[in-house]
Amino acid sequence: MHFDDAFEVHKLTLDVQINSTLDWPIVVEGKEFLLKNNEGVVFSGTDQIHWRAPADLSDTDVVDMMFCHAERKDGPNKFVTKEHQEKMFILQEEWAKKIDINRGEEKI
Repeated sequence: MHFDDAFEVHKLTLDVQINSTLDWPIVVEGKEFLLKNNEGVVFSGTDQIHWRAPADLSDTDVVDMMFCHAERKDGPNKFVTKEHQEKMFILQEEWAKKIDINRGEEKI
C-alpha cells in the first residue's frame, strides 16, 4: 500500500494488465478494480493511495503489467511539494490502520 513518492511532479498513472493467471485486484483508495487481460485502470499514483491485497502466488502464477505515467507540463501544482508528500504519508498510515497492510519489510 503506497503512493508513488519517487516522482518530482504529479503523475497520472495507467496500469494495464497484459497477462495474468489469477484474479488480483488493484485497489485505489478502497475501491477494487479487477482487471482482465488487456484492461487498464487510470488513477493519480502520486495523489491516491493504492495497493494489492496480500496474495499467495504459486510458482506458475504470472502477472504481467505495464505501467504508464503521464505528467503535467504546466499549470498549478505541477511539482510535488514536501507538504504534499507529508500529507500523503499521513493518508498512507491511515489506510494502513483501516486495512491492516503495512509497507514495511518482512523477513521470510
